[in-house]
Amino acid sequence: MNFALRLDLRTMMLTMACINLLFAGLLALVSLHAGKVKGARHWAAGMVLLGTGYSSAGLLVDTPPAAVMVILAIGIGLGLGLMFNGIEAFKERPCSYRLTLAVGLLMGVQTFWFLVVRHDVQGRIIANWLVHSAVNLTCAGALFVRVPQPLRTAYWLTGAAFLMLGGATLARII
Repeated sequence: MNFALRLDLRTMMLTMACINLLFAGLLALVSLHAGKVKGARHWAAGMVLLGTGYSSAGLLVDTPPAAVMVILAIGIGLGLGLMFNGIEAFKERPCSYRLTLAVGLLMGVQTFWFLVVRHDVQGRIIANWLVHSAVNLTCAGALFVRVPQPLRTAYWLTGAAFLMLGGATLARII
């Protein structure tokens, strides 16, 4: 017997949404109870945007209007940018909201381009997942730095998670 492995995109999107929203709640609690931990609110807000974008995309039954898809892509891009800003804030570095806006706008423009100008679903998926991968790998790079213990373990474990996410998003493209 030959069984084909079929991935249900909606189930994957809803699972990603739940994970992101749960993680956002945990980060919000961290930010409330550990006032000196910087960046948790940025990261929580980013996770809310990612979770909302993923869940909305996963719940859409039919092909939604292009405007809805563009708005979701912008929200996901802003969420990715806010996660990077959370890392920078945690490291007590200035946050670059221009970068956050650039990632959101890039994903919005790419989505518009591949939905309206040149209808190409595969092109849209590849372009947006390349942005996902680039941001995840940038976050990993920002965390693989020399810091004293016990922070090093937290930095490097989180960096490894972002590295795996970056690899997974690249694998998704393939």
